[in-house]
Amino acid sequence: MILVDMCTRRESNVRVLIISNNVLSTQNNNGKTLFSFFRHLPRNRIAQIYFSPEKADHRLASSFFRITDSEILGILSLRAKSRFAGGELFESESDDAAEDRAIFPLNELSLKNFDSIRLLRELAWKFVHIDHDSLSAWVERFAPTVIFFCAGDSVFAYRIYEAVCAMVPLARKAVYVTDDYILPRRKISPFWWFRRRLVHSRLQASAARSDVFITISKEMREEYRKILGRDSINLFNAADSFLNRLHRKTPRKDLIFVYAGGLHFERWKTLRALAFSLRKFNEQHGRSITLKIFSHQRVSEGILNSIQIEGVSLFCGELDADGVRFQLNDADVLVHVESFNRKCIESTQLSISTKIAEYITVDAPILAIGPGTLSSMRFLSDGAFCITSLGDLEHDLASILNRDLIVDFSLQISEMNKNIKIFDDAVLS
Repeated sequence: MILVDMCTRRESNVRVLIISNNVLSTQNNNGKTLFSFFRHLPRNRIAQIYFSPEKADHRLASSFFRITDSEILGILSLRAKSRFAGGELFESESDDAAEDRAIFPLNELSLKNFDSIRLLRELAWKFVHIDHDSLSAWVERFAPTVIFFCAGDSVFAYRIYEAVCAMVPLARKAVYVTDDYILPRRKISPFWWFRRRLVHSRLQASAARSDVFITISKEMREEYRKILGRDSINLFNAADSFLNRLHRKTPRKDLIFVYAGGLHFERWKTLRALAFSLRKFNEQHGRSITLKIFSHQRVSEGILNSIQIEGVSLFCGELDADGVRFQLNDADVLVHVESFNRKCIESTQLSISTKIAEYITVDAPILAIGPGTLSSMRFLSDGAFCITSLGDLEHDLASILNRDLIVDFSLQISEMNKNIKIFDDAVLS
């Protein structure tokens, strides 16, 4: 059983306007997930408003409208040429904006992690005028029949979404939540609690007024039904199959483990623990198993040194779509990891990683390491080899490597196919 072929999914006359922080992408996690939902639509039926400095790929949509922090700060500092933020990105224009991953290398001290800074950012976005005339004209030209909003924890994004909905009152409104920002946390910061109240209020209102409410996991659906009083449908990725049955693995001395995904939320620490366990297993059994780590994120030197263990693990950088397909088919074991840190668990407990949908189509064993309570681990529990305690990592890894690795993800693929059909019927029909 394979995932629904994108070419067989229903054609329709819908025109989808996507509003999200990340730009559509064939490589980067959130952008890749969003694109997977609509990749079967003709390019001229997709447009996007987004809020990051990432460069737009005009092969994926007909038009882009971008508003960034740097524009907001430029206006506040009186350095900008215009008094209004935001504008359409034309395919012929050069784009000198550096990508987010280049400006903010992955580390533990990013300013973006401070709640007080996030509140100051919200104030900046509130007091700087968006170029609503240009935005309104751009929306009118595209004339969307569906407005698809990937809701996050930035209040300004909700305001822009609501403004766009007012411009096209007859458009179908779909609100999608990929990560949780409203469940209580063990936080003492008054800034966090105040911002949580703002996000909770905005999300509740947007969900209530939406025609379709979408959550990323069954666990999030249940929690949000209780918190927001609104039921939802589930969808976390609609990628087509990555399996290449004609692929012949590259020559190797021993097994190759492959991790292809983000290193944030301290996932790099779990990869480091896996690498040390593999080194010990290799030493004890005369093996030479290798862990290859691929990620689009630019990592700090400290993290890079932590995850590269000589003779065992290697950070190999980013992959394009063809590179992902090759590496997943070339791997002997695919690796999914989550953090065991309490704060990270709170942030990821209801989410499902983008790469999981790609992994389960390849017919390769999956090693999943993370707390068993997380949605991603629960989803994989019936087919993957799951290790749910760092204390048991060495023992459980040795046990797994000393037995046959049998693969069966038919239940997960069946569930994904069902959810894709429900999404198509609800949003794109």
